[in-house]
Amino acid sequence: MNTKLKMLVVSISALIISACGEGSTNTPVVQVDKELTQPNSVELISKFKEGVEYIKISKPIIELKGRTVEFASYSCSHCETVYPLVNLANSSLETKIEVMHVTRTKSDINLVRAAYMEALKHVDDGEYLSGKLYKGSVTGRLGSEKLIKKLIVDNAVNPEKIFILVNSDLIANAIKDQSTIQSKIKIPGTPYFIIDGRYTLNLKNIKNWKQGVEVVKFLSESI
Repeated sequence: MNTKLKMLVVSISALIISACGEGSTNTPVVQVDKELTQPNSVELISKFKEGVEYIKISKPIIELKGRTVEFASYSCSHCETVYPLVNLANSSLETKIEVMHVTRTKSDINLVRAAYMEALKHVDDGEYLSGKLYKGSVTGRLGSEKLIKKLIVDNAVNPEKIFILVNSDLIANAIKDQSTIQSKIKIPGTPYFIIDGRYTLNLKNIKNWKQGVEVVKFLSESI
């Protein structure tokens, strides 16, 4: 090999080493960047800490393994504030935050509301309609199924599809699942988040609900 060719080979080798990162010839830059975006990377783990922004619940809930759930109430103004923040977080989450409305009350109307909210998850205009249903429920304007039906008829693209869903086995089983889970949990207040059946927010260290949902999103991306 002549002198010029040797110099060219040396120069190319130096460029390859510098592109892969200082002191490394085995890990391409693309792979390193991909690793840093994974949920278990040091960058993500250090963003929020266990015992600070979030804590372990005393008794893990097996049914919620791999799921992120918000327990909400129709009489909770904080839940109304959190609702659009959860929808925004869900737009970029693979593991979506499920909203379960507390049904363990003496009022049958909460079961009716929960059935409609669950049905609205299965229609294209569901996010818009559920927002109106939620707001109407919190303010007390939608205090009967008759009024809820009127809301659907007046605003839905396909009201009949929603009414069929509300009375389907799909929705009945979803409400049964929610009731079973709620029977195993002592909900201290709403909104109440459980992530992966193990974690919840440490509210004393949460500045506002926007940060709270960011912590929930962070944990959802990590499970």
